[in-house]
Amino acid sequence: ERGVSHLAFSPDGTRLASLGLDNHHTLILWDWRRRAPLVSAKAHNEPLFQLRFNPAGGGDVLCAAGVKAYKIFYLESPGGGGAGGDGAAPLTVSK
Repeated sequence: ERGVSHLAFSPDGTRLASLGLDNHHTLILWDWRRRAPLVSAKAHNEPLFQLRFNPAGGGDVLCAAGVKAYKIFYLESPGGGGAGGDGAAPLTVSK
């Protein structure tokens, strides 16, 4: 409700990650073509201002950083294998 501090596209261009300006600086992973959220997670109580996918990781690792905090997110589909593929499998975020 308060806005978005940062956006990042996955290396393959299929997903968009956003960091919110809410109290938990919520991370949301989007299927941007369908305009649908795939998964969300509370990122950190401290403000986070940068968000990047690991370009060598196939889009399965996200890093967020702020003045007093950083967080690494691992995107996983329920049977392993990361968050790649056709996007049909639900995703989870582990910190």
